[in-house]
Amino acid sequence: AYVVMKPGTTFAPIELRKHLLAVLPSFMVPQHYAELPALPLSPAGKVDRRRLPAPVSGESSEAAYVEARTAREKLLETLVGKLLNAKRVSMADTFFAIGGDSLLSLQLIAGIEKAATTRLSPRVLIVNNLAQVAAMLPEALEAGPSSASNGSAAPARPYPSQRAPEVAPAQPDTTVRGRLVSGLKRFLRK
Repeated sequence: AYVVMKPGTTFAPIELRKHLLAVLPSFMVPQHYAELPALPLSPAGKVDRRRLPAPVSGESSEAAYVEARTAREKLLETLVGKLLNAKRVSMADTFFAIGGDSLLSLQLIAGIEKAATTRLSPRVLIVNNLAQVAAMLPEALEAGPSSASNGSAAPARPYPSQRAPEVAPAQPDTTVRGRLVSGLKRFLRK
């Protein structure tokens, strides 16, 4: 997000993030901020996006670093670290805040399914931080990753959308052609 501060105030990304978290859902709060003296405007008075600088990572990720403690968190840290080529992954961050995107989120979900034999919706990566996602993984991982992936675990549950669809009863043909055909059949039977 681009921030223009009032004269006499200082830019504090952590405080700004805390304030925004109080008034917005967490997935709408920007992760990176860039302070500007003024927004660059086009001659028409609109924001000139081409002249905006690239946002840089804020202090919030370093200040809020939370190390992986449980086996589930360590598994998730390993998977996310490999996908994003990251050396350090904070459990307090969301997947998208540390550089994830929609395609990588699907790869992460597939990696979780393979390692933990459980299915998660990609939506959990949007609304939860990594510690919350790790808590959704099976407790069998606490005994060690080998016990969850040795083949003795139950197969992954299908998504609700993968269940066999319910078959609706036959519907009468209500199109004009259908009505004409059924009317013609009745006429010919008389």
